[in-house]
Amino acid sequence: MNYGYTGHVMDFPGTINNDYRHFVDHVLDIVKSLAYHGFKKIILLNGHGSNMPNLDLVADEPTWRLTPSVFSPPGGTF
Repeated sequence: MNYGYTGHVMDFPGTINNDYRHFVDHVLDIVKSLAYHGFKKIILLNGHGSNMPNLDLVADEPTWRLTPSVFSPPGGTF
């Protein structure tokens, strides 16, 4: 994904922010689509530190909503 949650830096001109709920819902939609196509294990990697708590929310989503194993590694920012 090209955009994520960056609300804390909105004062910098040109910053584009996704509300965290939109970000979480968008990642959930991607994960559900991958699950639909047979993926059993999904690792969420992060490229921006402020997205980690939101990716953790996706990984902690109740199993009734997600059929694959979804994992967000601690400090999973690259």
